[in-house]
Amino acid sequence: MKKRTFLKKLKENLYELSDEELNDILDDYDKLITDKIKNGMSEEDAVKSFGDPSWLSEELLKTAKSVKKNKNSEVIDIFSEKIRTTYHKIINMVATKTPKEILRMVVEIFLILLLISFCYYPVSFLSELGKNVFNILPSPFNRFFYYIWNVVLEFSYFYLSIYSFIKIFDARYLKSYDLPNDKIKKDENSVILKYIVFILKLFSSVLIFGISIYCFVIFIILMLCLYLLIHGVTYFGIYIIMFALLYLGIILFILLYNFIIDKPNNGIKLIIRIVILIVLLVVGVFISTYDVENTEFVNGPPKYIKTDVLTEELTMDKNTVFVANIADFIVDEEEENVKVLYEYYPVGTMMATDIYKEGNFVHLGYKIKNIYYKNLYLKQLIKDLSEKKVYNYYIEPTIKIVSNSDNINIIKKNRQKYYSEAKNYFSCEFTRTYYVDLIKATKEEDYVNVALSSNDELGTVKLKKSIAKDIMVGSYYEFHFKTYQAYIDTSLDSIFSENEISSINITNKDSKDFINEDTCSIFY
Repeated sequence: MKKRTFLKKLKENLYELSDEELNDILDDYDKLITDKIKNGMSEEDAVKSFGDPSWLSEELLKTAKSVKKNKNSEVIDIFSEKIRTTYHKIINMVATKTPKEILRMVVEIFLILLLISFCYYPVSFLSELGKNVFNILPSPFNRFFYYIWNVVLEFSYFYLSIYSFIKIFDARYLKSYDLPNDKIKKDENSVILKYIVFILKLFSSVLIFGISIYCFVIFIILMLCLYLLIHGVTYFGIYIIMFALLYLGIILFILLYNFIIDKPNNGIKLIIRIVILIVLLVVGVFISTYDVENTEFVNGPPKYIKTDVLTEELTMDKNTVFVANIADFIVDEEEENVKVLYEYYPVGTMMATDIYKEGNFVHLGYKIKNIYYKNLYLKQLIKDLSEKKVYNYYIEPTIKIVSNSDNINIIKKNRQKYYSEAKNYFSCEFTRTYYVDLIKATKEEDYVNVALSSNDELGTVKLKKSIAKDIMVGSYYEFHFKTYQAYIDTSLDSIFSENEISSINITNKDSKDFINEDTCSIFY
């Protein structure tokens, strides 16, 4: 064997080494062979003295300092091999089946998929159950936790569906078509698969960062739950659900981390973890259902919290248009100018007015001036929760205008003209459709709490018994509202707290025909 052939074979067998170490080894053996030739040996004898290149390569790899592990990762090779093996099995299976057998297989696969789709009904049931549970929370927390709950359910169903289909398909069709390894040749597709896995790892690295933040946030919430529990707040169902959500984050973190570092996951342990997660969620939901039944939800802040008022005095003429979410007009014949009152609950925030003029338009805005912590409110909040009371704390201020009757008539007339144009956001009378999930009595004799939902929106509102006397659980109703506002805030809490209900009618319309108006035709 010539020196060139010997070095070429060494290079081929030592491809796993880093470029630097590979070049060093080739240079060393090149010099050793050259020295032996100078000392009188023939080129063939000099090469032969080092033994077989394959054996020598194995010995060199054992003592190598650096190997390109990321270039030919064992996990990637296994993954690529499984993809190729499965592909060849399917080709071999289809090639050996008759058209009748193929048709039968297609029907069977369809039935398997149909069976898996039927398994979604428990997921829908748990989703609805979670909706009723999270009604206990004020907006926007109810929507946030309901969204997380749905993500957990959808992910669990998706994973179990894919895993089940692969296992059934493999056991039913591929087990009898195992191929010997020598029939599955490595080809250029393995390189493509390695690049795909690399991209997936890159994406997983970004995703694992987001999951880390998610776990940190849930951990902080769990610490808050522990603090509330120590102070007598016994919403055990919510606590178990939060623990389950943290457990979900840990499972996802482990899966992604193992994938990134090429560590195989234990399938049995993973299934056990998912079962534990589902059990925790189901137990948490059922306990939370009991908690909801014993909780009073009040659509507004508690009475002990008094409003702060910001006052601005403005001038106007016959063309002035006040653009704002105006809740009320107060007549004071002694007031020559216009007073704008901003009433708000100072629960953790301080507000400031933000009024600016643009031609004839006066925009009555506001901004958060300061965010602060008040120990009194926190203690009272914990006390309310320990007594199973949940209040809805409004952040947006209520804007009222005070002036004489002439000015108010001009203001209303100008606003009516402004909001009658199609390019502007209308306001006045509108209708929205809601499903009644629950009706519960309150300690206030004239009121009831009603849990409502519409699409992905859910919440609980307080209604007068005289208005809610004809509504029943389990039906859709059209709620007709009147408003004096410049726009309609479409969140459920805002609609019921800032507008007047004129009537409620049951409806048998399909969901595609539900009325959920953001505009109206008559302005007062």
